[in-house]
Amino acid sequence: MRISEPAEKTLQKLWIYWVYLEGSSNVQKELYDETVIKELENLKLIEPESNKIYLTPEGFEESRKIIKRCKLSEKSEKLIHEVLL
Repeated sequence: MRISEPAEKTLQKLWIYWVYLEGSSNVQKELYDETVIKELENLKLIEPESNKIYLTPEGFEESRKIIKRCKLSEKSEKLIHEVLL
């Protein structure tokens, strides 16, 4: 699935809200760019409802994968830094 970088950042934020706000992925719709919202909605990764945004099960899984890739990237950077120094 091809997702733009701004859309990936939005999914990261939504996943963080879900994890740290005890299962709540509803955030204010006006906090995000409308084109990003439309992209994620067309990919069926979010469900905008009134003024809120909810992750779909597919959206949650995709956002989890994005978070996992980011963590792996950070660990790789630290390891490379330690090896080179």
